[in-house]
Amino acid sequence: MKRNLGRLRREAPPLVVMATLVALTWASTFRIWTPTDFTHPIEYYADANYQLGVIQSARDRGFGSLIGAENPFIGAPNAARWTDFPLSDDIVYFGLGFLSRFTGTTAALNLGYLAAAVLAAVALYLVARRLRIPAPLASLAGALFGASPFIFYRTVHHFNLVSYWPVAPCILTLTWVLSRRGLRVGERRFTFACISTAIVGVHNMYYANYVFQLLALGAAFQLARANWKAFRATALIAAALVAAVFLGNLDSAIGVYQFGRNPTATHRSIGETLLYGLRPLELVVPSPHHRIGLFSQGGARYQATAPVLGEFPSNYLGIIPGLAFIAMMFSGLRATLGMGRRGASSRFLVVSLWLCFIAIGGGLMQLSQMVLGIVAFRSNNRASIVLLGLAVLYLGRALAPALRRCSPRIGWALAGAAIVFGLWEQSPDLTKKLTYPGGVGHWQMRERWAKAIVSDEHFVETLERELPVGSAVLQLPAFGFPEHGEIGPVYDYEHFRLYAVSHQKLRWSYGAMKGRPENAFQQEMAQLPPPAMVGRLKAAGFGAVVFANAAYGPGTAQAFAQQAGAGFRVLTAEAGDFSVVLFPPPN
Repeated sequence: MKRNLGRLRREAPPLVVMATLVALTWASTFRIWTPTDFTHPIEYYADANYQLGVIQSARDRGFGSLIGAENPFIGAPNAARWTDFPLSDDIVYFGLGFLSRFTGTTAALNLGYLAAAVLAAVALYLVARRLRIPAPLASLAGALFGASPFIFYRTVHHFNLVSYWPVAPCILTLTWVLSRRGLRVGERRFTFACISTAIVGVHNMYYANYVFQLLALGAAFQLARANWKAFRATALIAAALVAAVFLGNLDSAIGVYQFGRNPTATHRSIGETLLYGLRPLELVVPSPHHRIGLFSQGGARYQATAPVLGEFPSNYLGIIPGLAFIAMMFSGLRATLGMGRRGASSRFLVVSLWLCFIAIGGGLMQLSQMVLGIVAFRSNNRASIVLLGLAVLYLGRALAPALRRCSPRIGWALAGAAIVFGLWEQSPDLTKKLTYPGGVGHWQMRERWAKAIVSDEHFVETLERELPVGSAVLQLPAFGFPEHGEIGPVYDYEHFRLYAVSHQKLRWSYGAMKGRPENAFQQEMAQLPPPAMVGRLKAAGFGAVVFANAAYGPGTAQAFAQQAGAGFRVLTAEAGDFSVVLFPPPN
């Protein structure tokens, strides 16, 4: 006990300082310092609104969100059932949904985003220390992993991807699995490996897929060596991962059994696996938003001339991790060829090459999905976060002998300087981000979004006062859920903006699954003339129609109200994004 307390005292100061630096880097990048700042969206369009909608749904359903329960507050006239769209990370959204009860949905998403960066840094630091990397270098590795370009460029759009902290302990598991001795059933490392892989299994399907394939590779190595005990342990670890994935998606399996398959719910094509595959060059190509002018210009040229971009620039590793990745590949190759000491370098090389082999466009993943006719994983550039973890751990191991020859003060000074530079270099300069419609800059959009969410809150509060509790609201244009795509200038998931600031008083139409009767009803309503539409809607319990104004010409809501008849009222949100036609109350 005393030994553990002593270790905790030694580890806590550098761990806390590193985590604080990562949090400060995140806060300074997005200029979020006060509680009010957290209530303003970092992004408020497309997939960012999807994240808000899923968190709000988890909040409304409570524990039911873990088992795929229906949501009675969306998908009107019935209730939304999302079992056609597997969400393996239900537990993450459940946690954010619970948090949102106290903070609001937007603040919960922003806090979760910050926590994801800090957790990733802490997790990799602990893994580095377990690999006997000195604390200064472990701090460097953790900081570079937590405040990665991956986490900054994906932002809240891909919150399910930026919550990648479970990847770190899985890398530790893989180093054990791929070692000559391997693991043994019953030892503490085996228990840790089962738990770490189970956690990644209920977090994200992509990361679970990569870990499973690498476990299969490790099992093949142990089988080739006739190391039956290690093979058995590795197989059981993989089984723990598969069991976690199955439990995380059990609600989807039950939904298919009860209601049949819904092939229109999501669409993935073989061509998309090429578009969104990993391109190793992009691991070292900086972003157009890079803080160093020369690098920014290079990234802009690449963006302008590359025939295929996919999810660029989120795959960029950073200067220090990028150099470490190149050194790791050369070191591993030398060791494999017998020109250097074998060990972690060889294992890291094997893992990196295998990931590149399966994840590149036209690689094994694309080939296997083409043969099977099932495209489940289209965006395999996301394997870059595993490569980042390997690179920074290699960096720590490679520099450890040199650091041990330095005095502690010099070691910490050098590591501290590298941390400060790495955090500065890997975080984007958002003043250069002009990728929004019309070339509007990020900070201008942030101001608009801050006003827009306040407008949405006031608009929904007004609707909740005007309409009886339980009234349904038809939202037009009629988007299907999920991944409907844009309708004119209106982004996908735009209708979640209103649901995400609601208070369980109304039933919103958006959120009905594509290919199911609820969405078919909405699509049918959208084609009817106003008098016929109103009659059908009233019979189904609707009390209003909301228009996303950008999808229609000016005065659409007013024209609808005039055609519908007497007693219909029109209200418009302060920001002008939405208008509502309120039905006259029943006699």
